[in-house]
Amino acid sequence: MAELDDEARRRLEDMVELVARIAGSDFQARHPISEAADEIDAVAAALNMLAEDFAAERARRELAEGRLRDAIEGYENAPGMFCSVDPGGVVMQCNATMAQWLGRPRDTLVGKPLEGLYSPASRQLMRESLAALIDDRQPPPGDHDIVCADGRVLQTLLSGSVVRDASGRPERLRLIYRDVSEERRLEGQLAQAQKMDGIGRLAGGVAHDFNNLLTAIFCSGEMLRPALTTPEGREDLEQMLGAAARAAELTSHLLAFSRRTVVAPVPTDLNDRLLHVDKLLRRTLGEHIEIVTAASSALWTVVVDPARFEQIVMNLAVNARDAMPRGGRLTLETQNVELDEDYARGHLGVRPGPYVMFAVSDDGVGMPREVMDRLFEPFFTTKDVGKGTGLGLAMVYGIVRQAGGSISVYSEVGRGTTFKIYLPRAEGTPGEARAEVASPPPGGHETILVVEDDAVVRALVLRTLRSAGYQVIEATDGTAGLDLMRHRGQPVDLTLTDMVMPRLGGREMAERLRAEGLCARVLFMSGYTSNSMDHQGVFDPGTEFLQKPFTPATLLSRVRVILDTTRATPPDAGTSIA
Repeated sequence: MAELDDEARRRLEDMVELVARIAGSDFQARHPISEAADEIDAVAAALNMLAEDFAAERARRELAEGRLRDAIEGYENAPGMFCSVDPGGVVMQCNATMAQWLGRPRDTLVGKPLEGLYSPASRQLMRESLAALIDDRQPPPGDHDIVCADGRVLQTLLSGSVVRDASGRPERLRLIYRDVSEERRLEGQLAQAQKMDGIGRLAGGVAHDFNNLLTAIFCSGEMLRPALTTPEGREDLEQMLGAAARAAELTSHLLAFSRRTVVAPVPTDLNDRLLHVDKLLRRTLGEHIEIVTAASSALWTVVVDPARFEQIVMNLAVNARDAMPRGGRLTLETQNVELDEDYARGHLGVRPGPYVMFAVSDDGVGMPREVMDRLFEPFFTTKDVGKGTGLGLAMVYGIVRQAGGSISVYSEVGRGTTFKIYLPRAEGTPGEARAEVASPPPGGHETILVVEDDAVVRALVLRTLRSAGYQVIEATDGTAGLDLMRHRGQPVDLTLTDMVMPRLGGREMAERLRAEGLCARVLFMSGYTSNSMDHQGVFDPGTEFLQKPFTPATLLSRVRVILDTTRATPPDAGTSIA
């Protein structure tokens, strides 16, 4: 080994130290420099080994970066958002889908904290999710709300994995976001529909039972009238019957909401109905409301109960007036529209096809989202106590749904509200509902079968009919009525039956009686009828129905009309009750 002077040896030692600092203790352990070796040769060997290690590390990094580029390219146009972030949550890469969905250039995303893309409410979930991925755990459940450049919020689900270096330390996290905003919206619509259906069932059941009570009040009050000889007593009776009438009106709204009421739909031109209600509308709203009608020409026909549609118009118009206390413009619009698959997918219960759209718009105070979410719930109102029952819009909702249509509302605080109603197009010429036959004097001698499970209502009906001269036989439900008639062996002139009864309902009983030649004419009665009618509460033409609650005079009038004007169904008419 050649001898080195002090200066050369000092420079050699500095070089060895520099190599050691660059390589680190790990390098020295792997590549020790033998003191016995020639110093120059030892340094040269060390430098060569260091270069080899650097080259290997560069190749490893290039391979990893290549894999990352391949992954990015693979996810570039994937249906979901993909990004790579460092362990601190800073975006390293993202695909084109992410930039497109968020409406942000890619260079504004890379190098920025991922947390800045999240809504404040979701940032804690993001931090917990990244920590879970680093610990090789599943991220906690929940929607990650990502805010777009235009302020829209995407509800997303996150999945991902962690990439580690040779020593096992996390280098980056690969994250994939799947947009579930539409799914969540449809889930919300379904939950709302289920809630409304549940409320409807409850409301319909309450209204049914309450109508039996009101029938008893009406009938008992009318029977009590002749016995009251003092003015005070007659005044008290009128107060009682007036209160019962107001309760009956509220009950009818509940039944309309729950789609458990009888309607008389006919082919209808909505433009004609708007003209029919126009004068009443203008008198009701007052001169401070400007009414603008934009009626589309050649409007398609729809099948709807005309009286019910006019209720819809009046209710929405009055609500609009209340939203414009200082006056404003009310716009009524009709239009033929085609609802496509995309619209149907976004609106639960809507089928694509031709519809007639009826819209009511105002430029009033508008509504916040929390009010709109509960708008059609029974008894929900923003009006002061005593100024609204909270049943108007619930009734509108029920009428529209019963007609096979849909209703939507758009509103902004301070900018007004628009209700849009879509009714399916129908064939046929617009006409009018069946005209009522003038009521002849009540009373008769015919035989009537009364089938009613409510003992109080049954007793009052029996008393009313017998007092008018009819021969009456009674049964407590459909099974008892069927057994009684089979034992009797001959038909009666009229069967008056409740629709919904335990064991056997009125419709089923009537079908069996008719099939056996024991039933002539039938008058159905009920507090609600959805379990016993076709087409969401629509009777076939010709079916006779008496809605509870009713008064003795109404009952006797309807019975007499049916006996005098309705042909008895022959025994071979089959089981149809239309």
